[in-house]
Amino acid sequence: MEYSLVSKKWNKYISKLISNSIVDNNLIEFWFTPERSKKLLITFKKYKPISLEINKEYSIIKIEKKTIADYFNKKVLMINPLDFINCNKRQIDRFKFKFNKIIIELFGNEIVYKYINRSSNFENCINDNKIELNIKYFSLDENEFINFGKDTKSINVNEIQLFGANELQNLDFIRYFQPKHLLYDPNGCYSQDSYFHMDYSPLFNPEIIGERIESIKITGYSDHVEPYCLKNMNQLKNLHTLSIPILCHDLIKHLSGIDLGENGCDYHYGPLEKTKNIKEDWEQMIQSIVTCKSLKNLTSNFCSDGEFCLKCDDEYSNKILNSKIQLSNGIKKLLKSDYLYYLKFDDIDFVEESTFSPLLENFSLKVLVLKFRCLNHMMHTETYLNHSKIIKFILSNKLNINHLKISLVDGFGSENTQFDSNLISIIFNTLIYQQINNMKTNLYSIGLVIQKEQFDQVLNYIKLLSDSSIKTTNPIIKELYLSFNYPIDVDHINSLKNRIKNIDCKKGLVINIIK
Repeated sequence: MEYSLVSKKWNKYISKLISNSIVDNNLIEFWFTPERSKKLLITFKKYKPISLEINKEYSIIKIEKKTIADYFNKKVLMINPLDFINCNKRQIDRFKFKFNKIIIELFGNEIVYKYINRSSNFENCINDNKIELNIKYFSLDENEFINFGKDTKSINVNEIQLFGANELQNLDFIRYFQPKHLLYDPNGCYSQDSYFHMDYSPLFNPEIIGERIESIKITGYSDHVEPYCLKNMNQLKNLHTLSIPILCHDLIKHLSGIDLGENGCDYHYGPLEKTKNIKEDWEQMIQSIVTCKSLKNLTSNFCSDGEFCLKCDDEYSNKILNSKIQLSNGIKKLLKSDYLYYLKFDDIDFVEESTFSPLLENFSLKVLVLKFRCLNHMMHTETYLNHSKIIKFILSNKLNINHLKISLVDGFGSENTQFDSNLISIIFNTLIYQQINNMKTNLYSIGLVIQKEQFDQVLNYIKLLSDSSIKTTNPIIKELYLSFNYPIDVDHINSLKNRIKNIDCKKGLVINIIK
């Protein structure tokens, strides 16, 4: 795979090998999901799908369009929801006989309510394994959301996308959908003008959400999940992916005896309302996550305003420090998990180098993603030194992590920019030192999220890293990929890629830029 990125001959060889394997082993259904085929919709009157958007210019998977089309003709029917709602049982049975899978996507509240109300038309098949039902853009805003009655029949949904919030804070309705995958943007850009803090406990209660749930992703910084909501999460036996925002700065303040009365990170959104005993709730949440044997991927967003939120009077400073330690001990316990494979911390600023010491003996965690934020001109030298120690600890020790991604989200002002540049120097100087001294590491790849103004600095370090590989048998890492904090147009990305191509990357180090 590495050689195929830089050699046309290897690319052709690997492409043929993978493509044939997909066809021979009947893996087309895995590779060409509805998402990959651009949400192709066909009615039951038209069995032939439109040509699929596959085999892009740089795709390593090359399969004849006819092969894919034949597969979908025989195996999968993507049917218009209105057509399906109007079907009778005999028509549906005919589709089930002809196709191995029927995919229906419902968009918006109106069509969902219509589907639920007419489910008696196809009562025997709404929970059929052959039928994959996806619900997109279901709104919880008060002007669109209507709660379901007790007589409503539950249906098995593959994926449901929710957005919006309401004053009732009610998510109990999820019992009628029994989803496998749930994505929720509570107070996002499509929401109403009023913002509400929701009670998320139904999403982690198997008696409500059901035991089918495999992934829960609560997006953005527009609301937060309180620790008490997750205390029974380990009862979700199939949950493998979890992404949640947590109001850690306010947890620290409350533990320190500071009465906030509002959300300290963003006053627009609700404060900690349900949490009664913060220490107990935090410990129960950590214990539940650590003992959830099915959980492999965990992402937690903490706060987008950095340590600015923790600024307080001197009389509370020692209490704040002790509260940080209590929460850090929870993170430390997380890092001892025997089950997590992927762990991402966004804006984690209350931990120290010692918090990551369990990684020395962790053999399950393979992917670690860290985002360091420095906003509001408040990234003091002390905080920078703390981030430096964390990065150096992770890179300098032979951990069992294979993939590391570090995001440096700069604030505004030259001082913050200088701190970011110093962190970049620490990352590359550590790698170069290890490479020159033939030190061993389990790291395969490193990803960096930087500002476009820092590209020249990174490029110079890439040259040094490449030059230092002359004296060694293998590069210290196999892949280095870069991305940027803010969108950059394609032409500029291509010009940066051309500059990288001019570097003589010795010993198989692959460097790439992703959008």
